[in-house]
Amino acid sequence: KKILILDQVQKRYENGNQIDYICISPYKGPGGKATCQNREWLMPPKDFCGPPPHLINGDTIGRTRECYRNRESVHYDCQSYYTLNSHSSYKMCPSEIWIGEMACLIWDEQLSPSSVGFHQQCIHGVMTLPLCPY
Repeated sequence: KKILILDQVQKRYENGNQIDYICISPYKGPGGKATCQNREWLMPPKDFCGPPPHLINGDTIGRTRECYRNRESVHYDCQSYYTLNSHSSYKMCPSEIWIGEMACLIWDEQLSPSSVGFHQQCIHGVMTLPLCPY
């Protein structure tokens, strides 16, 4: 990660020394404190998520931010002629990453099976489908 050290930079850091830092673009996050330990910088776990992920053929409801605290959520909706394939329209940030699988699938009543003459029956668990042309 690229960071900017806010304290006076030293030539050498000893075990236990701490620095205050901020992230440099394009990296995101509010920054924080890092501790020198065994020749490595230990940074406490983040308590935030970056901006919510994009949803193809959908969008978030309301304005989005660059940074969300853990346990916050974002509400999504699909564009016209699309429907959400998920039981929830929210993505959550429980701990540093966004979770919640969803997709916007096309839904157009003009393309529904009943409107294009596609009528098949399922007999004893078997359904014969028409052939698709190349």
